[in-house]
Amino acid sequence: MHVRLILTTLALSLLAFTGCGPQKPVLHLYTWADYIDPELLRAFEKANDCRVKVDTFDSNETMYAKMQAGSDSYDLAFPSSYQIVLMKQQNMVQKLDKSKLPNVAAQFDTSYGKMILNPEMDYSIPYAITFTGIAYRKDKLATPPTSWTIFDKAELKGRMALLNDHRETIGAALKFLGFSFNSVNPAELEKAKDVVLRWKKNIAKFDNEQYKTAIASGEFSVPRATTATSPRPWPKIPRKSDLSIHPKASATPAMKW
Repeated sequence: MHVRLILTTLALSLLAFTGCGPQKPVLHLYTWADYIDPELLRAFEKANDCRVKVDTFDSNETMYAKMQAGSDSYDLAFPSSYQIVLMKQQNMVQKLDKSKLPNVAAQFDTSYGKMILNPEMDYSIPYAITFTGIAYRKDKLATPPTSWTIFDKAELKGRMALLNDHRETIGAALKFLGFSFNSVNPAELEKAKDVVLRWKKNIAKFDNEQYKTAIASGEFSVPRATTATSPRPWPKIPRKSDLSIHPKASATPAMKW
């Protein structure tokens, strides 16, 4: 199994949250689609007598560009770990007041502290541990994909997708070549680029969101996918054409923020 920490660290970066009170203020969230169960949001609103407004993005780059352009109306955002580092350097996030966050100490498993870029959790807090992997339609493939070589199969051309995430996709190519997911070696990165360009010839698109409906409809047979979603992100698929994410050669653990 190819294992990487994405301590995808899709982070709870506190920007300006002032709390929910008697005036029914609005908590503004900026996050990935299908990331929070709507029932949880309704329960939070009821418990805190407030409203929660959710805006979504489909890539870290989209999120960063919007916030860098001056959109400071969000209280909590969910960027990836590497993005948080950049946002902190540019004073785009606010230091957390842990006295108001008792669950940070009460619920966090400290054994994961060595895996995260911000072990002090001063600017971000882990949200969930999940995986990305290769999803596939069981009615379209006789056997599950057990290698990244699936993206070289010309017979599946136009029926596959890779995530629209440069770290994930370049990282996949690096792992395919036997290199570290986090390599910064120019020669290794150049080889990984060539692999991604080769895979690109067979995929339909780079995509972070629409692959969920595309695999349900049968448009896609093999997309790279993430399980970092609420309990109801995937459209229903007929039982005879069930969906799985095969971990043997493609899973990368991710701590979401």
